[in-house]
Amino acid sequence: SQVNENRIWVGYGGMKLGTALPLSEAQSRVVVETIVLQGVMKIGLGIVAMFIAIIVTSPMVPDMFQPGSLHLLLSKPISRSLLFLSKFAGGCIFVAINIAYLLIGLYFVAGLRLNIWNSGLLLCIPLFVFVFMIFYSVSALTGLIWKNAIVSVIVTGIFWLICFSIGLVYGIMKPIIDTFPQVVEIQPVGDKLFAVRQEGALMMWDEKTKTWQVAYDSSRGGNRKVFGPFWFEDKGELYFGKTFQTPFGMQTDDIKITVANLNELKKGATTGATEKGTYQDNSDKGTPEKGTPEEPKEKSDLWSDKRTDASSLNFPSRTRRAIVFKNTLLVLSDVGLFQLDRERAQVKPESQGAITDFMKDAFAKFAPGGAAKAPAAFKQVSIDSWQPQSPMDFSPSPNGETIGVYHRGQLDIMRIHDEEEASSGSKSNDRWKSLQEATLFKKKDRLALVALNNNRWILAGEDCIPRSGQFDNLSDYKELTEIGEVTPRKLLASPLDGSFVLLTASGDVWLINADGLKASKPSLAGQGQASAIAFDPQGRLVVGHHVNRVDRWDLQAKTTESLARPVSRTVDRVFNWAILPIYWINPKPSAVDDTIQYCLQREESVGFAFDTNALADSRQKIDPWTPIWSNSIFIAVILVLGCLYLHRQDL
Repeated sequence: SQVNENRIWVGYGGMKLGTALPLSEAQSRVVVETIVLQGVMKIGLGIVAMFIAIIVTSPMVPDMFQPGSLHLLLSKPISRSLLFLSKFAGGCIFVAINIAYLLIGLYFVAGLRLNIWNSGLLLCIPLFVFVFMIFYSVSALTGLIWKNAIVSVIVTGIFWLICFSIGLVYGIMKPIIDTFPQVVEIQPVGDKLFAVRQEGALMMWDEKTKTWQVAYDSSRGGNRKVFGPFWFEDKGELYFGKTFQTPFGMQTDDIKITVANLNELKKGATTGATEKGTYQDNSDKGTPEKGTPEEPKEKSDLWSDKRTDASSLNFPSRTRRAIVFKNTLLVLSDVGLFQLDRERAQVKPESQGAITDFMKDAFAKFAPGGAAKAPAAFKQVSIDSWQPQSPMDFSPSPNGETIGVYHRGQLDIMRIHDEEEASSGSKSNDRWKSLQEATLFKKKDRLALVALNNNRWILAGEDCIPRSGQFDNLSDYKELTEIGEVTPRKLLASPLDGSFVLLTASGDVWLINADGLKASKPSLAGQGQASAIAFDPQGRLVVGHHVNRVDRWDLQAKTTESLARPVSRTVDRVFNWAILPIYWINPKPSAVDDTIQYCLQREESVGFAFDTNALADSRQKIDPWTPIWSNSIFIAVILVLGCLYLHRQDL
């Protein structure tokens, strides 16, 4: 491969093959370490080489009982237990030499050919020897009992099949229980609660049934991802986008906007229903309109598809982030900053026929420069000379006077700029221009989130200590060392007092005071298991935790209020009361893969977060130490049984 700062190609013989991949050098390193290296080791060493090693070493213990061999050994001043353990250690040493040879070679191949000098490959040598010890302990005990190498291989194979089957069932069901239903975004809407799950569905909490209901047909099509949602209380509208999830993040070139009409959830609104089930806002009318009953005859569910308006509007191409800003949407893309004209967004153009519409959309998308143009309802509000580059994130201040934009290691502080517009004769007065900028990360492809209050900014980068500073001097910042090196999942500024809330990938919620100088971690329900945070219309913190539970935190009184507690499903009970206990009792050789992955990446949670949009996604938590001590206990028990069995034999 050939790598430079911005692009990476696959090549052979010094020639580039195809076009540049959409990965940076650091991102390609994650792919190689997580997929390629671990895949090669798991299949090559974990299965093939381990099976060969068991076949080769299986005769070592049975051959000890061949006529003349045992008596010669026992004539030495050595105990029977030490004899058995010596044979076991000899087999392990033989395999360790071969594993060391393979992994040291792989270490130099990855370093010399891919420039990936990962010392974790060398740490994996004792780990693979440890995995072999698990299987070889079973093989040695079987050879001790039946004194036959073939029986040892067969019994060890059956043992591997049992462990593999239990681990496979656990591995399939765990994402269904813990990952797919996990709340990754929360949007309070009036007294209702909407959430986005990791599986890509927009949900609404139904207090009567104590369940999350799929809203607005958002779960169909598979591999979907919800962008948003965004709540506009002034008109009672909920906006959200639907797009497809690729293996490395969200496909951001075709995010269709859907609008859900929830007029009765506006503050102080009363509603009436027509016979067709649609809703009209009567909050400002003295009497109902003709034909509209004062009391609704039959209300459709708030999460019904009848509440949505079909729209042909998409977000701008390569959208990275969207935020509700001054009763509209402010969108950051690879092209610049855009603002949504909501009145134009609600107008659906007349169709000229399915074929004609398809041809027009295809031409607009694939024509030269077409992919870089925003839809008509979005107007660019950043100056043309300002071009951000991914990875990026942005946040406006609560007073709406300042915007902080992070892109490729750089932080820009932007404000409304009128001079250029006035000189050009433009009537627009909402063009944003960068007034302060500074490079805060030397690693330009580092993912990071930014948040602003009216005076200060907070920048939290992946695997970094969060930083805090003032608008007028970006280079003069303070590191929040009490938080340490973390990967952010969500970063918000309170609309009430300007304090900050940081949610990390490990599930911790940190509170940072408004001056950005002190951080604390409150001991409240959900701490350490949080997956989403948001502020409700009253400025109170809402926290999603333990997969799909939601609480409201009172940060002053240090108390919590339960908002969503779903009832247990049948699949949850089967997993918790049957599969999970069996999995923990059974030996777990495959769980050592988590330890190997930890050695390669040195992170206790992993995910393919190649864009700041993906930072909010669920990350797989790694427990590198439990497989070590649990399997160590199993090996010790098997070896003790072997020593006791040999000691009681009449030889």
